[in-house]
Amino acid sequence: MVDGMRKALEILDDRKKWYKSTGQTYYRPYVVLMTDGYPDQGQDVNWLGSEIDRLYKGKHLNFWAFGVEGADMKLLEQIGHDDSLVQKLKGLEFVKFFRWLSASMSTISNSKEDDELDIAPKSENKNPFQIKI
Repeated sequence: MVDGMRKALEILDDRKKWYKSTGQTYYRPYVVLMTDGYPDQGQDVNWLGSEIDRLYKGKHLNFWAFGVEGADMKLLEQIGHDDSLVQKLKGLEFVKFFRWLSASMSTISNSKEDDELDIAPKSENKNPFQIKI
């Protein structure tokens, strides 16, 4: 998990540098982590939590963490920041999750900077989460 996130953050940084070098504007990216919440042995979870917190507070990214069934949710909450969305999926509701994520990203990408957005699932049968958002 930590190595994967480290690679994702590296790719994200490279992309932002490319946008800057080509004179393109870009928006604060979203990093979405889906995991069982158990890092491989020897991985530095504390570093990851600190890095996510630093990047979020510096307005370099938005971070959402999702745990699959059986995930270590306490660990996921440690990785996130105070405002991060940390949710647990109901069972294997991956199709509902990705539909929700796609709709949420569409809503976000069509918004203006100070818009107040409600991306919560609108009905129980479309809610892929165990925790209400």
